Amino acid sequence: MERKILKASEGMILTDGVTFGCEIYLGEGVDESAFKEIPFEEYEKMSEEEPYE
Repeated sequence: MERKILKASEGMILTDGVTFGCEIYLGEGVDESAFKEIPFEEYEKMSEEEPYE
């Protein structure tokens, strides 16, 4: 089985709202259209606003 890898453009982060990363290795049954690119600065703001549990 070949796994699909999504890669974000430079300065961007991929997200589906739960998972964030520069490279996303899609598991079986995961829809790649659920992921979108956001600017790294937006990701940093989101990280500061949501404390880790």
